[in-house]
Amino acid sequence: MATNKIRIAQAASSETGTKYGTAPNQRRTGVTLANPGGNLDGELNVVRFAGGWEAVYRPKDSKVAEFIANFMMSAVSNGSHIGYSQDATRVGVFDECKKMLLPNPAMITKLVNCDCATLVGAAIYFAGIKLSALRKLCTWEMDDVLMKSGKFEKLTDKNLLQNAVNIKRGDILWKTGHTAVSLDSYENISQGGDNMIFPEDASKFLKENGLRTKDLDGNSWYLYSSKGTSSYTLVNDMTYLVTFCNRNAASNSNDAVWIVAAHRDASHIITLKSSTSTKASVNGLTLTITRGAMYGRLSITRLT
Repeated sequence: MATNKIRIAQAASSETGTKYGTAPNQRRTGVTLANPGGNLDGELNVVRFAGGWEAVYRPKDSKVAEFIANFMMSAVSNGSHIGYSQDATRVGVFDECKKMLLPNPAMITKLVNCDCATLVGAAIYFAGIKLSALRKLCTWEMDDVLMKSGKFEKLTDKNLLQNAVNIKRGDILWKTGHTAVSLDSYENISQGGDNMIFPEDASKFLKENGLRTKDLDGNSWYLYSSKGTSSYTLVNDMTYLVTFCNRNAASNSNDAVWIVAAHRDASHIITLKSSTSTKASVNGLTLTITRGAMYGRLSITRLT
């Protein structure tokens, strides 16, 4: 069923499963060299679409929708620095991104927090809708803030809310007390235009690429290995977030971050954070990673 393939990105809950957390990254502290699988149930995460939503706010500008989806996925990828809490620290992602020339939550290096609404609010703000209310956005006021901006269309069709029929990438999902963002479009999934990898679908793919099933974390695959060079085949006309974390390091911070736009004839790679020991290159649909670290975590996450 198409609904089961649609991903949503969200700030879910604190490390205790309650409204209030302390420093970020608590749910990832169980990841060690001895236990590389660890507990990867992030405070920010990506899950499958499920019913129960009460409204969808769709950006009228498709470029805004695309930015919002990419911003959410970038935030989820930085679980080593971004956590969840509904206290005064919930503006952390917004405030750190505001300091950047090119706002990108994947590049945050301080320990910060957000909650579901302030993360979505930051995505909207840095997509170009510069409303001051978005910094401290709350779910109870989202309808008023978004609709008064004139930049969104409000949808309440039951088939869309419960079954994701006609949901689009970058749609903002809302229900009482929670909000999230769709990373996929129903039309792409229903027509087989996106072959996303979920854990239960991954065994064959992982074996073919020399990875271990337990290294899969929902929407990314992780590789722990020695120094050396590895190559991966990407999907044509897809965009990926690629990160590498040196597991010899004391923290879980990403030592290198790239965006890769894959095309069989002319692929492109953008370095968001460089590393002297780990390099990435792309030739056609082949991504090559040269690892200088003895142990590491390689994450390749499809963004589009």
